[in-house]
Amino acid sequence: MRYGRDWHGNIILTGFMGVGKSSVGGRLAAMLGMVHLDTDALIEAETRTTISDIFNTRGEAWFRRMEARTIRRASRLNGTVISIGGGALMDQRNVDVLKRAGILVWLRATPESILARLHAQGASCIAARPLLAGGAGLDRVRSLMEMREKGYRQADLVVDTDGKGPDEIACEIAREIAAKDAVAVAGKDRGARGWRPQLTAAFAHENGNVGPSCAFRLQVSAGGSTYQYLLGRGIMAAPWAYPLLRTGLAVQSRPRLQAMAEPMAEPPSEAGAWAEAEEGVPSKVIVVTTPMLRVMFGPRLEQAFTRNAPRRGSSSLVWAIVPDGEKAKTVSTLTRLYEACAASGADRDSVVVALGGGTVGDVAGFLAATYMRGVRLVQIPTTLLAMVDSSIGGKTAINLRAAKNLVGAFWQPAAVVADTCALGTLPLRELASGLAEVVKAAVIGDPDLFETLERVAGTSDCDGGGPRAAFRLPGGDGGGLARSSRLQALRAAAERDPGLWPDIIRRAVMVKASIVAADERDAGARMLLNLGHTLGHAVERAGGFRRWTHGEAVAIGLAAACRASVRLGYLREDTAERVIRLLASLGLPTSVPRGENRSFRESVLAAMALDKKASGGKLRVVLPLAIGRCSVFEGSAAEALSEAAGIPSSLGEDEPPVTASR
Repeated sequence: MRYGRDWHGNIILTGFMGVGKSSVGGRLAAMLGMVHLDTDALIEAETRTTISDIFNTRGEAWFRRMEARTIRRASRLNGTVISIGGGALMDQRNVDVLKRAGILVWLRATPESILARLHAQGASCIAARPLLAGGAGLDRVRSLMEMREKGYRQADLVVDTDGKGPDEIACEIAREIAAKDAVAVAGKDRGARGWRPQLTAAFAHENGNVGPSCAFRLQVSAGGSTYQYLLGRGIMAAPWAYPLLRTGLAVQSRPRLQAMAEPMAEPPSEAGAWAEAEEGVPSKVIVVTTPMLRVMFGPRLEQAFTRNAPRRGSSSLVWAIVPDGEKAKTVSTLTRLYEACAASGADRDSVVVALGGGTVGDVAGFLAATYMRGVRLVQIPTTLLAMVDSSIGGKTAINLRAAKNLVGAFWQPAAVVADTCALGTLPLRELASGLAEVVKAAVIGDPDLFETLERVAGTSDCDGGGPRAAFRLPGGDGGGLARSSRLQALRAAAERDPGLWPDIIRRAVMVKASIVAADERDAGARMLLNLGHTLGHAVERAGGFRRWTHGEAVAIGLAAACRASVRLGYLREDTAERVIRLLASLGLPTSVPRGENRSFRESVLAAMALDKKASGGKLRVVLPLAIGRCSVFEGSAAEALSEAAGIPSSLGEDEPPVTASR
């Protein structure tokens, strides 16, 4: 077993057509609490056509280039079961990429068995296999298998599939990987962290019914309404969650609370949830997501939404696909979404579901706020950043060329469901991006959360014996593991303790929820949530929304805010060093690289001037006063902020802090 810097903990299934890569992949992912991605299905989702049509209209060479690009993207995922096309390994470059990304498993079958399976699936199945267009005889199958065998033989694990069903094959894969993993950890490399803790317990979950664990129900109040935030590991597949979410149910009948979190020791019964929800069943459910997330989470979402449908009818799922990243937050994308809603027959009783990260939530939220003057919105965040920040609070927006988020609306979700299993699939850079928002929340209002983050990141001076002290990561003194390895170790710690992510997310959400409850529309206290964002948004914009992720830009802005606060005498220098050290230990940048040209600096200053928190032509800047306490400043604070980031300006004059503080 390999545990190198590039190790991503994926299971990649390969083999000839008809061996069951897709069906086995789905079963294996369900068994281990992982997510399944079929690269052929992703190609079809992105091109909006079938593999057979691609071969017929564009040729095999074009398909192989698309396949290689898709494999490179999939290889950046973590903790995912990936089923690849049967011919992908004919390209040695694909083999090399996949072997670095995880365990490559060859599902082997004899030519006779494969031919029997293909014929059993019918003529339409054979017709959908473009490489069998010349005939599906035994000689043709043997010839193709011989061409591909060199690639298959480079697999880490071989599982014979003849005479076995998908469940039996999935269980065998889990057992074999667990056995190999135990040997690797017990061998020479005693520092190896093991593959995935789920494998050691896989045999307890062979029926695939892995229930939600460490679940919390939070109530968030804003704008006179109260909605539920359901949080936990495996909660997306919980059958009792979706009767509530299908209706976009708001718990209006309960007393308004600023923020509340309670463990869900016993989830509500399905019958009770449906009885409560039947009155509000939507006519349509518009799911806004990206092609990859459609393939990864679509099947479980469809199953969850249709399971035990209410007696009075069932909702129809409509999939609305948007591009990845900030490219989704445009007027043209929004127009296409409006047209898709209208074409589907969506009315004011419909629900928009945002399945994805922050950008999906932003554009789907603005769609919900404006289509037919407002329909219900359900947020299903799949990134850490979206779970702790963008899915709550009701801010929705799209971008203009001038700046980010200039056109938008306040539109509170009717419900949020956050499944921490999705975090296991995130590339490390995206995970770090979300942690920047967690650090921000801790600096604003939760010193205990900040200390927890220091302990798990290995930057605390002492563990303090807290509940998470056991998860101190190596290398906190500046040596040892690389930053990427620290994040891998953090991910492994979360897998060993299923309550780690829910606890961190719950506390970060509570900080934001308490502020939003007091100020929904940025009239006062909510400006504190802009900590790190005045400069962060400007840096993000100046980098063309490509150079830095949102979280990386926020980390730069947060570090600059700490330095500026020290310069102005508001924050102790050792406290600023703690924040900056924590950000750096999580793999986040803490300053704009030296040597940026004048054009870049001018772009940053111009974008800062368009900040939405500006008032009367003066920038408002949030600065920390201590861990857990911040305030809003004007004038010289903006100048100190830009200078702290290495971008001198001549903005403002000395002004006292404005009223918002914490």
